[in-house]
Amino acid sequence: MDAKYEIELLISSFDEPYKSSFNTGIITHINRAEVYFDKALSENDEMYYTDVIYRCNHAYEGILKEAYAIFKGKDSSKLTPDKIEKDFFASKLINDRLKNLFSAYRHDWRNPSTHEYKLFFSKEEAFVAIHSVYSFVYILLSQLSVLCAHKKVNDKSIKSIQIKGFNYKAIIDNIINFSKYLKSENIKAINEFHIVGYLSAYLEKTFPNLLIKNEFRFNGCIADIVIFYNNKIVCLIEVKRGFYKNYKNAYLQAQNYVKSLKSDFGIVYIFSEDEDIEYDVILDEITGITSKKNNDKNKVESNIAVILPKKNIDNITNGL
Repeated sequence: MDAKYEIELLISSFDEPYKSSFNTGIITHINRAEVYFDKALSENDEMYYTDVIYRCNHAYEGILKEAYAIFKGKDSSKLTPDKIEKDFFASKLINDRLKNLFSAYRHDWRNPSTHEYKLFFSKEEAFVAIHSVYSFVYILLSQLSVLCAHKKVNDKSIKSIQIKGFNYKAIIDNIINFSKYLKSENIKAINEFHIVGYLSAYLEKTFPNLLIKNEFRFNGCIADIVIFYNNKIVCLIEVKRGFYKNYKNAYLQAQNYVKSLKSDFGIVYIFSEDEDIEYDVILDEITGITSKKNNDKNKVESNIAVILPKKNIDNITNGL
């Protein structure tokens, strides 16, 4: 895996001015860190490994300031990394994975290199520092991508639907309509982070009586979208895009999440980049929804629905 390529790909999905800021404040320093690492090897000069750490620190601080500006909607240029870190920890803006990466990078690399001016670093430490900042930057960019996608749809006008109680069919129908909505607004979903952000905002505005949370954390797991009604989890949604081989795993994952969260229902949404694609639904026995397996003598009741492009319907049926 090319870690830097994955980060660059994620950055490319952001609109301006974020894209340019990320490239200047993060990628520039990561590139330089790698140059220093290579120079240490080619010139047999271990002093370059310390320069690697300093450049990694700049990338770390760069993503901190950019993330703070996006999360808070405020100028972060005059804030110290320490102030930003404390604010992040005091708030619920970042998830547990990021908190752990925060602590690890600050403790292992940033603080020692900042306060210990006589400290020098080895090849092994420089290697770990580069990959640590890769991980931190990638996870934080992923979370920012969901937030920016959510804001983009949330700022638009979407007709709300007033429903009594909770209606599974209404949720499924509107997820099917979701891709048409993106097309009508000329919104491109480049990755799964975008889809989760767009879809959660779309459902929030469509169903104002429901509480929608994305990247919901529980028991060491993360559900893409969780829907609450009357303070109870009534539905979770797992979002996937790409190839057929992922579908069965997503179905099993949703089953496990439904059981663990004691939810009533789970949905696997297989998103297609084809804007003109038609979707279908695979499920067993759900009140108010016609099953695709009603003629199956060995029908097993299920509380999982799979929403997927019609062209894949035979594959998914046989695969599950």
